[in-house]
Amino acid sequence: MPHYDEPPSDPPPTLNYQPVKTVYDRTPKWLQAVVGFVAWIAFISIVAGANRAFGNSRAVSVLLVLGIATLVVLDIRLRRRYGWTAFTPGVAIAMGLSCLVPVIGIGIACGFFK
Repeated sequence: MPHYDEPPSDPPPTLNYQPVKTVYDRTPKWLQAVVGFVAWIAFISIVAGANRAFGNSRAVSVLLVLGIATLVVLDIRLRRRYGWTAFTPGVAIAMGLSCLVPVIGIGIACGFFK
């Protein structure tokens, strides 16, 4: 009959490879959403100003790509570093309103809302 060693009395300690992250999110959700809203409006204003200054050119296309990339990087950084989860919905609300406002304006101008 083979001889087996006694099992250890205590289990081996578990190794925690990921440090515990403590996020101190003291910024209110509504303020995070307002910052996201303002960031999108600022982005649209900069692109509209560049479109008026340069016309429909490659510079405006590059500005669009760089601006959206900046918003994505800002969103990831704010979410990871500060735990801001309401920045993205603020940007999404502003994006929806910036698409909806011109449609309503055209509807009013054409007399659809009497």
